[in-house]
Amino acid sequence: MDGARDLIDIRSLHDRVYGRIRDAMRKGVFTSGQTLTIRGLAARFGTSDMPIREAIKRLTAEKALVQQADRTFKIPEITADGFEELVVVRAMIEGRAAELAADNADAAFVERLREANAAMALALDEGDLTLALESNQEFHSRLYEGCGNATLLELIDILWLRSGPYLAALVVDMSGSEVFREAVFVHDSIIAAVVAKNGKQAAKALKVDIENTAQWFLSHGGTGPAVAKLDDQPPPIDARVKPVRKRRTLTR
Repeated sequence: MDGARDLIDIRSLHDRVYGRIRDAMRKGVFTSGQTLTIRGLAARFGTSDMPIREAIKRLTAEKALVQQADRTFKIPEITADGFEELVVVRAMIEGRAAELAADNADAAFVERLREANAAMALALDEGDLTLALESNQEFHSRLYEGCGNATLLELIDILWLRSGPYLAALVVDMSGSEVFREAVFVHDSIIAAVVAKNGKQAAKALKVDIENTAQWFLSHGGTGPAVAKLDDQPPPIDARVKPVRKRRTLTR
């Protein structure tokens, strides 16, 4: 009996460590191309090598990590083609989730979205970009949870795991606050669409939100010198924030 309990405890520890590392990747703690070691991760997450090895095995299978010849592991680098594909697929999948969530929304759901967006605005006022990023992800998590589609949520989780490295750039570069501030207003447009139960408009606003972040990343040198593949020459971020600065909701 004790052996079975020990096995459960070990399994639980491995799952917790895996979850913590995976969550850190989703939140942009690690950057594209960053090299990780078992010893370094063990020290960072306060555990032994064994659960780290198990977590790395699972994350490598998910293509969230790449094993290198020297037995270290690397966050996959974001190529121009890969980034373009990621943005397009995120807009499609997450837009569909937003559409379904708007159709299913009630007053309590709307209030939860407003709370998350208010927390993001407050974090920006206090100059805390890390908290702003977390609040942004909390807003999106709450929005997508309302879609009622488990398969969509699983796909979004995988997409976020691959998006984390470029989201990290928003925190490293203080100018990332400009795209966060724009996001607060775009979120207001999403909320307005949810209140109106206008799923198509919610999906449209969500697509703008994703593309604005992508364009900021590209305009700040993301994915290397050949990044201009997305729409050939992405417009500067200032050109995209004008409607938001006027605080207009997105039109139909």
